Amino acid sequence: MPRQEMLSYLFSPSSVAIIGASEAEGKVGNTFLKSFLEGDFDGKLYPVNPVLKEVMGLKCYPDILSIPGEVELVIIASPIHTILDVINGCIEKGVKIVIMVGVGFGESGVRGRTLEAEVVKIARGGGLRILGPNTMGLFCPQSRINTLMPVLRLPFDAGHISVVGQSGWVSENSFLLGCERGLRYSKVVDSGNEGDLTAIDFIEYFAEDPDTKIIGAYIEGVKDGQDFIKRLREAGAKKPVIICKGGKTEAGARVIASHTGSLAGNFAVFSTAIKQAGAIRADGLEELVDSLVAFTSPFLPKGNRVGLIVESGGGGTFAIDMCQAQGLEVPELPEDVSEKIKELFLRLVPSVSAIHNPVDLVFPPFDGRGIQMFTESLKFMSEFVDVFLLLTYHVSSFASEEVSNRFLDEIEKVREEIRKPIVLVPGYITDCPARLVQCAHKNIPSFPTPERAAKAISTLLQFSLARDNTAGTIGCMMSCNHRTSG
Repeated sequence: MPRQEMLSYLFSPSSVAIIGASEAEGKVGNTFLKSFLEGDFDGKLYPVNPVLKEVMGLKCYPDILSIPGEVELVIIASPIHTILDVINGCIEKGVKIVIMVGVGFGESGVRGRTLEAEVVKIARGGGLRILGPNTMGLFCPQSRINTLMPVLRLPFDAGHISVVGQSGWVSENSFLLGCERGLRYSKVVDSGNEGDLTAIDFIEYFAEDPDTKIIGAYIEGVKDGQDFIKRLREAGAKKPVIICKGGKTEAGARVIASHTGSLAGNFAVFSTAIKQAGAIRADGLEELVDSLVAFTSPFLPKGNRVGLIVESGGGGTFAIDMCQAQGLEVPELPEDVSEKIKELFLRLVPSVSAIHNPVDLVFPPFDGRGIQMFTESLKFMSEFVDVFLLLTYHVSSFASEEVSNRFLDEIEKVREEIRKPIVLVPGYITDCPARLVQCAHKNIPSFPTPERAAKAISTLLQFSLARDNTAGTIGCMMSCNHRTSG
């Protein structure tokens, strides 16, 4: 069965059976079933437990073969000693894919690895695919499925970011941090031990998925490095792929082996390989989320020239230092451009400050004049820079929500006119969460600090240059809503 069709049964099943469904609070089978019911899953839902007749108002079946009609997806939350019988029953029933939640497999030693290998061999021989074992499953808002964090009521408004992680904790928390920033996701998967389906299977799927524009991944180890890099290169030629690597240290690699049974490999070699494959490496969870935020920009920079527009001289100085630390240039503007900006400012406010890049607005009025100072400066400067970084109190608690929204609306309009990426840092770090969400709704990447903003710009530039260097193989990039500036 083709990969896209096969994984569609995971992300968009019309029927789901939960083996080990329970009325007992706190049991996995109870938590998962409750999540499907409270999430208003609109497919057919079948609890399975040999000792129950009914669970949460639904008829309960003694085994998978007793269910009338087709079952596309099965979640296995029954004891480990039942696993072989359950897998054989799923094959006989014609189930397409199972999620093996349980532990005690490849991560637990020789006996567990042997059992996992036997399960996978039987499943593959019967045409059944496996997510896991040792996985919390997935989150897919389009289908209203949340097994990843079933105790949380998550937002089901879908976005265009998809993430796969070889860790439930990283998958969960990268998602939660992203939601806090205003990001919305299409699909999030915990690939677990990867007895069958692996992270690269999902990366490939996301690369072809029309609902996914940006791909994130947390990778601890791979079983076939050459195959992984080959397939990663093909995916990265279509959409941005950001990878966070676990197991950088010897101690970290040892822990990976204990909780997934995977080998972490050499970090330096892995980092070089993913860069050569055209992917972006994120150094930690925060940077992974920042990179996902960065790629919500509809434009990519063609070069490293940054235009700074600030409302604080100190903020401008700090931003220059951070940009240069990332290999970015903050070029001085031509004299005639500075003069045009000066003339504009003097028509709007009594005095002006530095206007050579950074352009310092020195606490402009919070009305149409201040917004005009920003928008006209963007237009005047756009010919001479590749990307803009704004440090502004217009997006902070100093300004009303109405003023902030009006400011962002006007910035968004100018961005479409000049076709250059614009990145923003709100004036007050402490009230960032709400303001970062405001920016996210306009696809204006925003960050709490200039150093994180500069790193994000560097990430966009790295991807843009890699794309240009392999233009012959990345012809479909425009379908990802990323347009090169200029």
